[in-house]
Amino acid sequence: MAFLLPLDLGREGEDVGILNNKGKPKHKRLRRHIGKPLTALAAVLCVAVAPVASANMNVIDVSGWQSADVTRVVDADAAIVKITEGGGYVNPSWRSQTDWARQTGKACGGYHYADAATSPPK
Repeated sequence: MAFLLPLDLGREGEDVGILNNKGKPKHKRLRRHIGKPLTALAAVLCVAVAPVASANMNVIDVSGWQSADVTRVVDADAAIVKITEGGGYVNPSWRSQTDWARQTGKACGGYHYADAATSPPK
């Protein structure tokens, strides 16, 4: 939506003042100038005061190169299993690898390995 302001060309300076104001009240400009530094300060304080979580976990990354029961044999806290790659490869052992991880009490996750060279164009 556009607003047209009548400009009196006979009074120089007033017209320029209307254009420079851009219709923003002074209190909103003041809030913006004060708000940005306060927001940045709050973010810095939150990061500085936040406790750091430290956990020593052993995680194994598993793919089709490893055996189906590798997640059972390896002493680890969690297993990440590559399920697919590119446009058509599926890890033939991913189901048993994830099942063994769960049965032995390990946290388990899966991922797709993106490969632009083998993915079909869209």
